[in-house]
Amino acid sequence: MRANVRPATLNDTGAIASILRELGWFAHISGESAGDTEARVARHFELCGADDSHTVLVTEDGRGEVAGYVAVHWLPYLMLGGPEGYVSELFVREGARG
Repeated sequence: MRANVRPATLNDTGAIASILRELGWFAHISGESAGDTEARVARHFELCGADDSHTVLVTEDGRGEVAGYVAVHWLPYLMLGGPEGYVSELFVREGARG
């Protein structure tokens, strides 16, 4: 199955929230409603899009469903000629792994 990687949009926040909830790793997410998770992800996504310091990408499976996402933070370093990317989040739905 071929995957498509593309920049995330605000329309992807529901899928991203669903991936995070599916993991079951985070107590604060498990303790909130699905709607609250989606609203929080949307708020944070808008903050990430406020400037060029973040990149959020999603991958779609062959059916066009979001199968995973990655968040990259671009950090300036005095010793380098440009920013370096720091991958802070990389999550893939269980059914899309392998």
